[in-house]
Amino acid sequence: EHFHTWNGIKIPLPLQQARVVYWFFEGFTEYYANLFMLRLGIFSFKDYVDRYNTTLYNYFTSPVKNAPNLQVIAEYHANKNLHIDKLPYYRGEILAHNWNTKIKKETNLKYSLDDVMRDLFDESQENEATTSAPLIRKLIQKYLPEELDDEIQKYVEEGETILPNKDALGTCCSLTWKKMNNFDHGFDRQKSRKEGIIFGVKENSEAFKAGLRDRQKFIEMSDPDIFKIYTTKLSKIKVKDFDGLIKTIVYYPVGDKEFNVPQYIFDQEKLDKNKEECLRWFEIKGEEG
Repeated sequence: EHFHTWNGIKIPLPLQQARVVYWFFEGFTEYYANLFMLRLGIFSFKDYVDRYNTTLYNYFTSPVKNAPNLQVIAEYHANKNLHIDKLPYYRGEILAHNWNTKIKKETNLKYSLDDVMRDLFDESQENEATTSAPLIRKLIQKYLPEELDDEIQKYVEEGETILPNKDALGTCCSLTWKKMNNFDHGFDRQKSRKEGIIFGVKENSEAFKAGLRDRQKFIEMSDPDIFKIYTTKLSKIKVKDFDGLIKTIVYYPVGDKEFNVPQYIFDQEKLDKNKEECLRWFEIKGEEG
């Protein structure tokens, strides 16, 4: 949230059409929040890779992954069950990684997305510019000799799937594709919390197999850690059963849909052997914390 002091205030959004560029406002802020935590030594490289892998998992398993931006704008606050309000975060963060990679590789690490952000800040201060797709494209173009395809139109406005750049996390990581199931609570969590009664348990779901049933009294739920891959973290739901006994239902929230999901593999051995090179990619000086 602190980075919104820059992205959204010092670099202002258009007053009447702010949601049009939410992919930049939210997604780029997510990118820099995690990057700064790495640069400050608060995150380890593995933490950083885990965060980005979670974004990729959430994006590639999203039921609304290919929603056009006009739909995202219209349903931003009205369609939370389908996670459409999170699409700008995912899209912007992936584009930020990809564009940063293209700039770094083209300029032999002389420039990065940081320079685009500084230029955007200068434009906002000197020319009172607000964030817009044409301005972002123009500023990125300073660092790339050939014009990029109109990725904003293709990936944001039209909703085409964004593929992550294999080199986005530098030389200490490699990109692979994994078969992964979707995250699924297996019941209507929102309604159950609100009403205090379990609703919408899906037969054959992991929740049902673990003993969760409609009309049990909902007491509390421990959600999976939002910064890990959801399906590998246990869900724990405390309920009062029909016999009056308090029970804790424990299960992995794995759905029945399988997806191909890109994931980066962190190589600790490469980091140990080539630490300077790994640090340089993320513009970190000194030792990693």
